Amino acid sequence: MISSLVATGSEQGGSVLPWLLVVALAVAGLATLYLWPYARCRWCDGGKVFSPLGDGHWHTCTSCSGSGRRLRTGRQVIGLFSKADRERGRK
Repeated sequence: MISSLVATGSEQGGSVLPWLLVVALAVAGLATLYLWPYARCRWCDGGKVFSPLGDGHWHTCTSCSGSGRRLRTGRQVIGLFSKADRERGRK
């Protein structure tokens, strides 16, 4: 049975290797989103911003609330899907 499937794929000129590579890259990309969900803030590079008045005072960044981190775009998309799944389950 398996040998006939392999023969069918090779007769059509198809190869499994490119698909395995695509799947491996997708899994690796999702793993990085899981392991490192945050990136540095684009605006402040660390949470504090020098006052625009030039009086020597620092204030917290309004974009990241002083944490210096922002959620990566891919992680935001995953969050939207999981939020939709949770809301669908409540109905």
